[in-house]
Amino acid sequence: MLRLAVSGDAALKASDIELRRDGPSYSIDTIESLGEGDPIVWIVGSDGLDAFATWHRFRSFAKSCHIAVVVRPGTEVTPLPGFSRVDDAACLARRRRGCLFVISHAMLDVSASQIRHTLARGGDVSALLPSPVLTYIKRRGLYHR
Repeated sequence: MLRLAVSGDAALKASDIELRRDGPSYSIDTIESLGEGDPIVWIVGSDGLDAFATWHRFRSFAKSCHIAVVVRPGTEVTPLPGFSRVDDAACLARRRRGCLFVISHAMLDVSASQIRHTLARGGDVSALLPSPVLTYIKRRGLYHR
């Protein structure tokens, strides 16, 4: 589904690196396996930041990537150990790692769980998913009770 979702944007690429890994798959392992090419920006919702200190090897993130936080309604962005908050997205390209960039533009107050729940009830999610992804879900009968 991710390949379908990004198929219309040449700047995005889906990776199956985590699917090919034996054993548990941790975000930091994925980031480190991507190597020393372009800077890596890990995107996370602000609702997930409270648990950041529980992530596997969380202190290694600042040495390996940037983090962009998408602010979800009703949540705040907490500081992350080792990261410096920047207000300009261009800093993510100028620096190799360690920046915390907050994306606070108006976002839809919707989650993947809500989309799956709506689909299970037979609701319409066509405005929330790329057309190829919705077609895939319908053809395979995913998320129906």
